[in-house]
Order: sequence, then structure tokens, then C-alpha cells
Amino acid sequence: MPEIVKYSIALPLFVLLSSPAPYAAEKKDPFLRDDDISMTSVTFNVGRNAQGLFVYTYDIRMPTENTGSVGTFRLDISCRELVDPRGFNSRDFPSDALPSVSRDGKHVPVAVDAPWGQSGMFGISESNAVHWGMVGLPGENKLGLQLISPYPPGAREYRLVPNMRYREHEYDYSDLDHDEDVPWTDDFTVTGITTGPACPGEEYPDDGTEPDVRFPGSPFRGQPDQLNELLTYSAPLRDQFHVEAGTHEFEMTIHYHETIDPRSFRVTPERNQLRRLFNPRPGTSETVRIPLEPGKNRIELQVQSQFTPPGRATTPPRETRGREGVSLDRDVFVIRVDGN
Repeated sequence: MPEIVKYSIALPLFVLLSSPAPYAAEKKDPFLRDDDISMTSVTFNVGRNAQGLFVYTYDIRMPTENTGSVGTFRLDISCRELVDPRGFNSRDFPSDALPSVSRDGKHVPVAVDAPWGQSGMFGISESNAVHWGMVGLPGENKLGLQLISPYPPGAREYRLVPNMRYREHEYDYSDLDHDEDVPWTDDFTVTGITTGPACPGEEYPDDGTEPDVRFPGSPFRGQPDQLNELLTYSAPLRDQFHVEAGTHEFEMTIHYHETIDPRSFRVTPERNQLRRLFNPRPGTSETVRIPLEPGKNRIELQVQSQFTPPGRATTPPRETRGREGVSLDRDVFVIRVDGN
């Protein structure tokens, strides 16, 4: 199993404007907002119940050092095809879960639950993810979030999405009119890998060997799975995290899909000649040591495929940025060096 991830979905907000206040001039600049929830820990436990089913339990702990509030913990349970329920029926495990709204039913069968007071609403989303809604303020814990499934453990993607209503009144959004450059939900969402019920053939090996766990990087709306897998990572297994004071570099193990166009590979920022540390060749892997500066480091990697995914043919190739996704694989890592 992968190392327990010590970082951790609030529903996205679509309105940035707030009503003008008498003292709007005293409010903070929203461009400087940093609702950091990346110190939140996600720990898991896997057991078996009397029926022999797998029981997955998740604890979410928000340290006082967080500057934002966790709104939702989201766990992907999707599969590429419909899955044999193996005689499992979630109605055999009654709870306060919302009815599933999955659009196609392509996910491992699960029963979703949470102890009283640990999640306001929980269930299976349209996109085949389990979501537990919460108000995870700094210093709070949400414990015992649970799944029951007939399917054994494997690597699963999770997201911790901030609640942007937290301290929203402190910032002046009155003149921004949905400016996409203003930091918002996507900028503070933490995505990583933990353990959950796996699709058939994707479970951890049972012979004691280490699984080949890979993190696909930051997800963006509108980005197809095949694009998000152009760059994958064995380390790190999350896209936002803290490191100890005095840390000067971190290690990244990156895998290049065989269809990448090496000429399109970009690294941002361009300081310290970061691009020269990478040798992107289709179908290869490498480990790179990336230098860090004091405080907050934001590193963006992007690459295009040699082939245009169906339905995205454009001449010349076009990149769509902003909050609607990209027509390439773009992964953003935010590393904060503590003590600054």
C-alpha cells in the first residue's frame, strides 16, 4: 500500500461578487488570498466485517496551521466499465447517505456512511466519486468516514476541496466580475492518492510486492483522462504539501507517456533553468531533484500529445486555459517550505 498521505471537497462556488460594504476599502486584496488546506491529513484503515466484506475507514484531521476550511473529502470509485456487484447490495447497510446520482453506474459497489456530526451530506456523485461534505475548520477533525465494498484495496485518487465561504467576508470581490486570475477553489484544492476499493484488475498485489502506484497529477475540468495521464508521478503522490523549514529541494519521479510530444514540454517558472533538469522522452521515466525557495513554491509542468484526442482537433493546436481545463496535460505542484 502507498504511504499514508498527510494532506486531504467543498462544493465549488460560482459567484465571486459580494455586496459592497461600507468599509470595503479596509478589506483584503483577494489576489493575495491563500486558503491553504494542504496540511490536512488523510489516514485510512482497511478491515473486514463478519460477512467478509472490506471496510474502509477515513480520518480527516485539519491542523490549526490551516488558513482555509475543508468543505468536502472526495474519493474516486469510478471504473472504465460496469462492475459485477458480486451479490452486494448497499441497501443491506442502511445509512443517511443521499441516493446515488451516478450518471452511468460505472463504479465499484459501495455502501457509504459517516458517524453523526462528521459529515453533513454524503453519497455517490454524478462523476462516480464518493463525497463527504463537512465544515472542516482549522483545528477540527472528521473521523470514521466509511465505505463497505466487496472489492479489495487499491490506489485511489482523493480530493480535498476548500469551502471558499470561509473568511470570504474579509476580501473585497466587488470589482472583479469573475476575474479568472483571482485565486479560487481550484487553486487550493488538494489532490492525492490514498487507498480505496479498486476496480477489477487494479487491486494491490497480494504476494507482498510493492504496488506500482502513480499519481496522474492535477485534474482540471474538461481534461480527458487520456490527457491527464501523459505525465504521471511515483513521487510525490499529491499536488500540494508542506516540507520542513530549511528544505532546499524535493524529489520528483516522473513518467512520460509514449505518446508525448517532447518539443511541447514546458516547466514554469523558468527561473533556475528548471527545464534543463528534465529529459522528456516518450515511454521513459526519470527522477529529478527540484530546488525550492523559502515560502511558497508553485511549479507547473505541461506537455501535449503527438496525437489529438477525438473531438479536439484544431489547426494549429490550441491551448484552452483558465478554469475550464486544458487541451494538454498540465500539472501544478504547490510546495510550501515551513518557517517562512
